[in-house]
Amino acid sequence: MKKFWILMIALGLCGRITAMGISPDRADNSAAVVQTDNGLAQLQPAPQPSNLLAPGQQGMPGGRPMPPPSVDEQIKNYVPDDWAKAWGHIHLAEAEKMHKDPGVLFVDARAKAEYDQGHIPGAIPLPLGEFDQYFKKYQSKIKRAKHLVTYCHGANCKLSDKVAQKLYNDKKFHNVSSFFGGWPQWQEHNLPVEVGPEPKSN
Repeated sequence: MKKFWILMIALGLCGRITAMGISPDRADNSAAVVQTDNGLAQLQPAPQPSNLLAPGQQGMPGGRPMPPPSVDEQIKNYVPDDWAKAWGHIHLAEAEKMHKDPGVLFVDARAKAEYDQGHIPGAIPLPLGEFDQYFKKYQSKIKRAKHLVTYCHGANCKLSDKVAQKLYNDKKFHNVSSFFGGWPQWQEHNLPVEVGPEPKSN
């Protein structure tokens, strides 16, 4: 007799669910009929999805992906490679301060086409692949500078250190530093930029 009443209640619930526009086969995934201690049937609700992620799981509540880290976060623990430790590596605050000094020359190690689209004001182009050609063109400026600051695409880019290496080792300019936050960090902080094939300032 108990089984009969359980079956009847289950069928009644199934009918009510169908009336609400949910097919019984889908209802099986969202709820279950269980027998309680007193022999009555009871609808057991399905567990609701949580907006909280499991410990250590990447992402945001609701399954949204985490926003990409800022350049500042990416370079927070930056350490130069062993081969690049002979010259200095400067943070954004130092780069800003040095940029205000007319005796400091910024050196853009990116491709010339990228330099033309935008660069730190007063910087000269010195792309690694055409180093000798552009070094010859800007040699007098480089020699007059009291300090040289190379930069490129940021901490994950080695172009600024490669150009600094050539200036330091090959050309014997030991007054060189690498701004490891580079062009991305300069832009992220909305600092002044210059566009064109030649430096206009400094």
